[in-house]
Amino acid sequence: MELKRIAVTVLALLPWMPNIAFAESPQIPPPHSFPFDASRGDSLLDTDFQIRQHRNYYFSLQFDYAGEDDLWRVLKLVGRSNEPGVIIPVYLKVLRIQPGSNPESIYEGSVETKSSFVHGFTETKFHGNYRRMIEVIALKPGLYRLQVRTIKESPELVGTLSHINIEYHSNARPLD
Repeated sequence: MELKRIAVTVLALLPWMPNIAFAESPQIPPPHSFPFDASRGDSLLDTDFQIRQHRNYYFSLQFDYAGEDDLWRVLKLVGRSNEPGVIIPVYLKVLRIQPGSNPESIYEGSVETKSSFVHGFTETKFHGNYRRMIEVIALKPGLYRLQVRTIKESPELVGTLSHINIEYHSNARPLD
């Protein structure tokens, strides 16, 4: 009788099991940022995240600055449209995770990041960030694993706070 009650309880919980797997993963949106030391040649980010809408998602490297002097220092490192700055090669892999099956590779490749494509600001004067594009990838709702690693050292970036970002343009419509 006890075994039957346990079996019924487990069967009653099965429909919610995929939601339990998502509970620990960051959800995109809002834009999500993961700490990442771009200066080291062996930096690795390996994390799971959840997507709620079918959209094009921007994977980027973010470099923070604090103060006017730091703004110009970071801008010189990151570069502008006509200046590449310090070229940072990164390896990016995105896998879709589905319970009961092997992960499906969505994207895998190496990218030489250069020049900034976005300048962001904070509420504090002369505090903000510059971002470099890694890749734009269309993702459907589901659970994903993100793996990012640096391919070589970039000692010029030591002391520059950096992150990996996943976000989408808020003025762009979902893909379906």
